[in-house]
Amino acid sequence: MKDIVKRKDSLNVPLKDFDMSLNCIEPTEMRQGDWDSIAVIADASSSMNESIQGGKQKIEAEIDALVNMLKKGMADSKIYYIECPGEDGVPHAFVPTANAKLLISTVKTMRARGMTPMYEALKLAYDKTRGQKVRFILMSDGQPNDCIENDIFKLVTKKEVVIDTIGIGDPSSGNYDPDFLKEVARLTGGIYTEVHDYKQFMKELYKLSPAERKAIGDGSAPKKGGAIAL
Repeated sequence: MKDIVKRKDSLNVPLKDFDMSLNCIEPTEMRQGDWDSIAVIADASSSMNESIQGGKQKIEAEIDALVNMLKKGMADSKIYYIECPGEDGVPHAFVPTANAKLLISTVKTMRARGMTPMYEALKLAYDKTRGQKVRFILMSDGQPNDCIENDIFKLVTKKEVVIDTIGIGDPSSGNYDPDFLKEVARLTGGIYTEVHDYKQFMKELYKLSPAERKAIGDGSAPKKGGAIAL
């Protein structure tokens, strides 16, 4: 590992500042299947104004993919929708609802701005969904800029919530680290998906919808083991 961990939109953290007690983080036993609600954490950072293959901005592709999922894949589930960030630069959670039309009208107002306060967005999602049988869908084209990646790993392993992650765009551009999003999914028993173009985004997010997600995998909890090298 390099002496300095550098990300386009995250903190530059000297290696010595990493919590080395996290050398061997293992996945916790997560609840699989039988979810009655979903928390969608949508990246609304300024880098989402960049283009994705298919002639759209990433923010436009994200909105269209969410609208498609809400129209076809709600399956009577309650959706907690969180923008990261909202208008004031911090994550914003909208009133949870199973009303697809209301959610669609809300999603269509999303605009790309600011940075990526992912840690605070996850904390907000955990707080709003406390006591629910919930699964998270975390979409991003970047890394957290309000913490180091280890803080996210530590946070998600404390909670019994499955997190499916979607990496938006081309990882070779340096915008996001696929290994980070893969690790968040692995630690929580979730699924990691990478989307490079508009049509793929529409298809892959729908696969994670309440109507479709239980058909993916065998529904078993992840096996413990497999340390991550920090």
